[in-house]
Amino acid sequence: MRVIGWPRFLLCCWAFAAAASIAACGSSPQLATQPPRASALMSTTVVVPSAAAAPSPSAVTVAPPNPYPSRTATPRSAPSGDAVAGCATSNLMLAQARNFSAHADTDILFTLTNKAAASCTVTGYPGVTLLNAAGTQVGPGAARHPSPVTVVTLGPGAKAQFHELDPQAACPDAPGAAQIRVFPPNQTAALRISVQEFVCHPAVTAVAPFNPNEPTYVN
Repeated sequence: MRVIGWPRFLLCCWAFAAAASIAACGSSPQLATQPPRASALMSTTVVVPSAAAAPSPSAVTVAPPNPYPSRTATPRSAPSGDAVAGCATSNLMLAQARNFSAHADTDILFTLTNKAAASCTVTGYPGVTLLNAAGTQVGPGAARHPSPVTVVTLGPGAKAQFHELDPQAACPDAPGAAQIRVFPPNQTAALRISVQEFVCHPAVTAVAPFNPNEPTYVN
């Protein structure tokens, strides 16, 4: 048996180990040469939402702000078919109910009677002028004497009233009148009847429900 020296023995061992290492590498070459997979390098997953994942403009509706305050509508009643119309001149009759004079002051009570078959209303002051026998106006038109204004509803045959006042004592030479011309409230046609009085500063009250026992304005 041939004896190998110690240095040569070490050289042989090194060569054997190197050959074994090369053989092992040759049996699995991809383990040494293949780069690591991306999945092995990625330790954290980041999810980026796609455009499709964003809410669609049509899926979310945002109402514009209302520049006006909220309000609750107030219901209104429709005009009633039974509303009472104003009394037309043609449906009224003028008459003198009472003539009172004291110390030359005159207070004449006149009435307006509804001669129609339906109810009607009168509201406010009549227009009054005094005329002579020829129909010409005498003196000034009647002023409005302060008095309550109310809506007076007249059924068929019902009456409203007004006073014609005149402080004749202030006019010793006042001309006389033979007629009175009356425009009912809110009417443009007039009624006439005969009267006997002197004209100084006539005035009239607003129409009111007829009251034959009402006190006079003059004493």
